[in-house]
Amino acid sequence: MTNGVPLVEAAAAGALAGPSTSFVAGPASAHGNGNGRAAKRPRGDSGGTRHVVHTFDSDYKSLKDEDVARRLGFPPNKLSEEEAAFLPPDVAVETYCHVRNHVLNTWAKNPTQVLTRRVAAAKVNTAFLDFVDLACSFLTVFGHINFGMPRGYQAFTHRQNTLATSGESPQSHASNGEGQDPASGPPEPEKGYHTVLVIGAGLSGLAAARHLAFLGHKVLVLEGRDRAGGRVHTVHLEGEVPVDMGGSVLYGGHSSPLATLANQLDMKRYVMTSD
Repeated sequence: MTNGVPLVEAAAAGALAGPSTSFVAGPASAHGNGNGRAAKRPRGDSGGTRHVVHTFDSDYKSLKDEDVARRLGFPPNKLSEEEAAFLPPDVAVETYCHVRNHVLNTWAKNPTQVLTRRVAAAKVNTAFLDFVDLACSFLTVFGHINFGMPRGYQAFTHRQNTLATSGESPQSHASNGEGQDPASGPPEPEKGYHTVLVIGAGLSGLAAARHLAFLGHKVLVLEGRDRAGGRVHTVHLEGEVPVDMGGSVLYGGHSSPLATLANQLDMKRYVMTSD
């Protein structure tokens, strides 16, 4: 749950602010901060529920690379099915998995900032930098890292990340729309990139649109309602008390993408258990 700003409304504002995303609407939550300490009981709480604040960093700080990979759904010493289809057939699996686990752990410890290849490679032997490129490409394209609303999204696209790794200057590609002012409108897609139509501005649609824009595609979101959020909708009774009319609880614990999003928005996460 949240403690102030409806999660999907905040996500919608961020998702639709990207330079490559447009939104067309038809006619007409969670709560947060995160300092790792127990939260004060809200005024009027009778005491039937215990509220404990969790942060993403505290969840992962002491874990090894292999443990983080396992927690995020990856076999630590094997390729996932998606990786097997995406990576070159002759990739050195053991070395790749070791580097991939490290990249996942680096992201997990600070998902509030876009993870660049330079940061991911900071503690990797230079002989294995090609594996950093492979891991970052796969994990970013498939939305395992650099998803949600990390800082640096607006000024840093996946294309710029790739160019910077190859030694090219992202500034030299400004004419192609990279790094341009969002007010100037969506850039035209380059060769290899596409215009994508996303139907529905619910949480999944907004997340897909934002990530596609981050990858360099031009995105148009169509929504039949006069608001974003889909089945997640917060109303305020008598103009003050927030009430969730749809989804209100985050499931999946620290491995949930929504937990990551809540932390990126600096929102508290409360674990609720009966006394």
